[in-house]
Amino acid sequence: MNITLDPKQFRIEKTTRGAPCLIFENYKFRYGNKMKDEIRWRCTNKLCKATIKTNEKGITEKRTVHDHEPMNERRTVKKNTKMIERLKVKSFMLPTNSNYKDVKGDVKEQFIKPKTDKMAATIAPKCSSSSLPVRFIPGEYRTVPGELLVVKDRSNHFMDLLLALEKI
Repeated sequence: MNITLDPKQFRIEKTTRGAPCLIFENYKFRYGNKMKDEIRWRCTNKLCKATIKTNEKGITEKRTVHDHEPMNERRTVKKNTKMIERLKVKSFMLPTNSNYKDVKGDVKEQFIKPKTDKMAATIAPKCSSSSLPVRFIPGEYRTVPGELLVVKDRSNHFMDLLLALEKI
């Protein structure tokens, strides 16, 4: 199949490592080998058998039976899967509650090692029901010294904190 296409229909660029690559119909081809007056280009996908031959006039021969998507579609698929993976990890690590960032400093400073009911009482006004759902066990309702204080974020059940408090 002898075809001569205008050089405006394809472009030759450099890869990130500096090697020449040809881009044609959103498929990327790497430099294969040079014959007399022609250069043979192979698809960058290792399993794909598509090839193109070019000379100074343009593309002379092409065998483009690709068994994969074009470059732009592959990029968007990779980008979307990476974004979804990142979101999964974020949602597993942190609660999805948007106000968690406002309370995070207080949680680190005051919930890590609370010692008395007095400290829990000072924390309660900072964590309103709109910002972070929190359950406290008031001192008069505790029956056992060292009863657990449960801090719950209903939007992410992995972030429940159980803290032991001493009875006054």
